[in-house]
Amino acid sequence: MDLSFKPADRLKNIKYSGIRRFFEIAQKTPNVINLSVGEPDFVPPKHALDAGWQAMKE
Repeated sequence: MDLSFKPADRLKNIKYSGIRRFFEIAQKTPNVINLSVGEPDFVPPKHALDAGWQAMKE
């Protein structure tokens, strides 16, 4: 049984967005640092969490 994924043919008509093209160019350009959204691999200090929570409440 073949479980490989085959996208629908109608997806071929969808064009890349401008930002997608930009990311592809940036990825191929030397010395470019990606500063997009990410998730930290550590727990923030409690005082930082408390300050963020307080700012949202205000």
